[in-house]
Amino acid sequence: WGMAGGAPSRINAITQSTDGFLWIGGVEGLVRFDGVTFEPVAAAKVLRHRLVVSALFAAPDGPVWAGLARGRGVAVWRAGRLVDAAMPNPSREVNDIAGDRDGGVWVARGGREHDTLARYAGGRWREFGAEDGVPPGPLWQVFPTRDGAVWLVLTDRLAMRPPGAARFQPVSLETTGRANLAEDAAGGLWLSDMRGIRRIAGPGG
Repeated sequence: WGMAGGAPSRINAITQSTDGFLWIGGVEGLVRFDGVTFEPVAAAKVLRHRLVVSALFAAPDGPVWAGLARGRGVAVWRAGRLVDAAMPNPSREVNDIAGDRDGGVWVARGGREHDTLARYAGGRWREFGAEDGVPPGPLWQVFPTRDGAVWLVLTDRLAMRPPGAARFQPVSLETTGRANLAEDAAGGLWLSDMRGIRRIAGPGG
């Protein structure tokens, strides 16, 4: 698909919602694609400005979360409308959005050294900082695993909050810049960075 057919350019993120639509976010805003037609998504009045989408997350219960650049915070598509999720203390951009097994939505806030992590659950936001063990420095990825742990990818290191724990703790594994985590079907955790791809953890540890 090309721009002549309505496809957006300068894409930053793509996801698929439970109803089958593809959601494409980038410099030109948010677009919904049904396999035939690209449909720009209009924002509610509170979001009436040019949207630059930097991250997307499709929740299992239907909503689509969009992380925005230019200090706009987070928007959510719910019940046919894209509205402001009213995230406190928004950052220059959102680096990542992910959901945990309890239905919470985690947001990695980019462009800063502190106050980089927030979670939405039960209709309210909670911010995480040094008092919760979140290391200082840019946060690139937040990755909840199926066993209930939450992993953080920083510039050259990882941190992890074990299942049931209150605080994040450092992981004794150095990484290169812009590393990325993924989980396989057996619960194994894999790290990809400039050193290659390797399995770093299994279920429960």
